[in-house]
Amino acid sequence: MLVLFIGCVFLLVLLYYGNLNFAKQNDAGVDFLIRWLPGRLVLFERYDSPYSLEATHQIQYFRYGRLAYEWEMQGLFSYPHYTIFIMLPLIAIPDFTIARALWMTILEVAHIGIVILTLRFTNFNPRPVSFLLMVIVSLISSYLLQPIIDANPSSLAAIFIVLSLFFLSIEKDIAAGIFLALATFKPQMTIFYFLLVFLWAYSQKRWKIIISSMAGLIALFSISFLFQPDWFFDFVKQIMTYPEYASPNTPATILGKIVPGFEKGAGLLLAIVSFGLILYEWVRAYGKGFRHFLWTTCFTFALLPLSGIVFGNRNFIILLPGFLLFFIEKFRTYPARTVLWNGLLILMLILSWSPLFFTFVDSPFLSFNNYLPLSFLLVLLMYFTRAAYTKQREPGGNAVKTNNNA
Repeated sequence: MLVLFIGCVFLLVLLYYGNLNFAKQNDAGVDFLIRWLPGRLVLFERYDSPYSLEATHQIQYFRYGRLAYEWEMQGLFSYPHYTIFIMLPLIAIPDFTIARALWMTILEVAHIGIVILTLRFTNFNPRPVSFLLMVIVSLISSYLLQPIIDANPSSLAAIFIVLSLFFLSIEKDIAAGIFLALATFKPQMTIFYFLLVFLWAYSQKRWKIIISSMAGLIALFSISFLFQPDWFFDFVKQIMTYPEYASPNTPATILGKIVPGFEKGAGLLLAIVSFGLILYEWVRAYGKGFRHFLWTTCFTFALLPLSGIVFGNRNFIILLPGFLLFFIEKFRTYPARTVLWNGLLILMLILSWSPLFFTFVDSPFLSFNNYLPLSFLLVLLMYFTRAAYTKQREPGGNAVKTNNNA
């Protein structure tokens, strides 16, 4: 155990220094900057609001050395006010490069944690090579590396969601509710999950989930109102303007660049189909055990990017558990084909980079390839595993206790 602990510490130190070297040489991390700097301005420079025009201008000066042009990143905070307190340990660090390197390390640990926790609440122990490939995919596939490079908080929200799933699986409902509340700092990722958890908890009569998550949310809102009574209105105002400069980030805006005039109809059709499928699966999950709820959760996340909700591809980290469910089921059901499934993991890792190599940078198809195919693929894979996760009933909603190795 001591050797394992020392090894983990050594790997963390290596990750940090690697990230620090990267941060010094690469001008990225904008998604972290526009939360880190407003947080410091409010907590240490006595600015009234992270949403204020003055705070936004400070971000632009930090980024460009001048005010941003209309087509450039505007630097809106655009997160709930309590994000400042969730990210407080990093915001308290005055050096942006050091804070960014530490933040990237936390995000990488979060990606690895998502893999480990998904394996835990599915009660599956893969072979070392398979586990290593899962970790590699979580860190360096193009869709999942991008939030690390940009230092996007989506990875933190994702690990909070997966932690809530883990605690739901072992019936630690208060802890599950707390992490559910913490995950709401990324509302576009968590709003449907939040509603699904409430629906499922009600069907299971697990009231502690509902009570603890609402208590946590009330506490987060209250501390924010204490610091800035009108923060919620400023937050909504920035959220409403966010799509204007962060486009394309919905199927409609992406398809509109490829086939102008076609986007409204296609976007509406995808939204209707997506919400219809989500509602249908939610009804089926009502009153069922954890495995069914888990599948429904991953299926819901798979459809979110197609639903018309503003959902940047930096949020695709939340799709990782769904992909893992597919491979876990295949490893468990067909252990003799482990080499085949390992090869498929490697192939998916390679293909994730193909849009960048085979699509021109200024091509409208780059946005399409970076956004839509992954969701369509995951929806398809989820249906391949639907029977395995939804036709088993477990007493009390516990996860099935199987430990098949692959």
